[in-house]
Amino acid sequence: MDRKQVFSSRVTRRSFAAGSLASAVMLTGGRVISAQDATPVTDATPDTGVTSEVLLTGLADPRFVLVDGSDVYFTESGTGGDEPISELASDGTPAGDPISMAGPSGKVSVLAADGTVTAIADNLRSFTFGESEIVGAAGLALDGNGSLYVAVGAPGPSVGLIELTGNEGVVVKIDLETGEQTVLANLVDYEIANDPDPMAIDSNLYGMSYLDGKLYVADAGGNCIYTVDAETGEIAVFAVTGGIEAPFLPESGNPARGGAREIDSVPSSAVPGPDDRIYVSFVTGGPFPTGLAPVYAYSLDGEKEVFATGLTMTQSLAFSSDGSLYASIASVDLINGQPGQVVRVEADGSLTVVLDGLIIPGGIAFDADDNLYVLEMVTGVLTGGQLVKYTGVTGVVAAAPEPEATPEPEETEPEATPVAKGGAGSSESFQVSMVDTAFEPNALTIPANTDVTINLENTGFLAHDFAMDSPTKIVSDVLGNGGTTSMTLNLEPGTYTFYCTQVGHRQLGMVGTLTVE
Repeated sequence: MDRKQVFSSRVTRRSFAAGSLASAVMLTGGRVISAQDATPVTDATPDTGVTSEVLLTGLADPRFVLVDGSDVYFTESGTGGDEPISELASDGTPAGDPISMAGPSGKVSVLAADGTVTAIADNLRSFTFGESEIVGAAGLALDGNGSLYVAVGAPGPSVGLIELTGNEGVVVKIDLETGEQTVLANLVDYEIANDPDPMAIDSNLYGMSYLDGKLYVADAGGNCIYTVDAETGEIAVFAVTGGIEAPFLPESGNPARGGAREIDSVPSSAVPGPDDRIYVSFVTGGPFPTGLAPVYAYSLDGEKEVFATGLTMTQSLAFSSDGSLYASIASVDLINGQPGQVVRVEADGSLTVVLDGLIIPGGIAFDADDNLYVLEMVTGVLTGGQLVKYTGVTGVVAAAPEPEATPEPEETEPEATPVAKGGAGSSESFQVSMVDTAFEPNALTIPANTDVTINLENTGFLAHDFAMDSPTKIVSDVLGNGGTTSMTLNLEPGTYTFYCTQVGHRQLGMVGTLTVE
């Protein structure tokens, strides 16, 4: 497989992944999309008693937070830099326009109890990634013996196409006394050489934790959890998380995953639990359907259990002192611009919202008193990130579930048959169904220079719309499940393309052809 093929096979996997988080800030609200069989989320009681204190502002794409006594450590991915990064031609020279701008702007710092912030390392590799995301310093861990470890990200599907410096996609070990930095393990090189999830070359290190001499590192790009020996740097694959079943995909599946009906898992954190298992959260790949992300619990020998379901775009995990698991959700519905949350996983598997209305929350961590530290606005707002301390989240009580009502019998209407070409009495009206993720039919022939009504119905789980770029830009209303709308077209003869504008849907094949004659 040549370098261009490596990139092309992965771009649909990650091109609308975490970089699209920034669009959540700009979008307006709408219906929350759902995946099949999602675990219900129980709202917290109205008067939660939670208080908050903004500790820091002006952070540059902050990622993860770690509390050790009265010290609060946190990473910032940075702002990229002035170094243009281009794909390499076959002769090894840069070719084409830059795909990223890089520089040593990533950092890890510590906030002391007196409010003093000290940079421990401020020269970590940082890349711009897509239009709105920065990748760089991410997960961090302490070993209790004077060393701090930082996972430094890399630009995902581009790692096999660019010249690497040896400072991206690595775990850096820092001596807290001397400040000496050492590249302990190069995981991007391991991905390129071994590709544990063999769909294509892709790597972006994210969350990381320490347990019994080993670092557990989540590679969000590579769909893999690694272990790294904290002394020797020896790398081993702990778990390949691969893809997550996506029943909304068409029978043809996801071409970025070999035609399987699944999307990338995109593991975001790997956290030791009170039972000495490793708990792994997932962002999932686009289009980020609500309720599709699980939490897996792995024994130290790699045996997997599905611990929780029904989450969405999970960024980070943390355990409170009573052993309860909390998760930060970047957005409960990215496509419709809904905010993020922090939820608690209850003993029965249900989810209780303890913090709501957050703007793109990322890393979370508890202190010894069960105060919760949350990094917010972690992407999309340049140097706009902040660190917030919340008190009282463990005291939020889940509302009692309402008893299930007996459903009234529903009147059923005959299902309309999609019409692909007008006939007698129907030459000016056409029916198009929008499913996940396709149009039915995906080819229409309509008369030229005639008012033609296109009746749209969304029969899928995800939000969809109908758009054309020519002869002028036309976009229908965004429809949730069961929604309907109509639009009138009057076009000159020709062949036109229609598609869904929702994030990632066009890449997944939600495209059709309109012939006007």
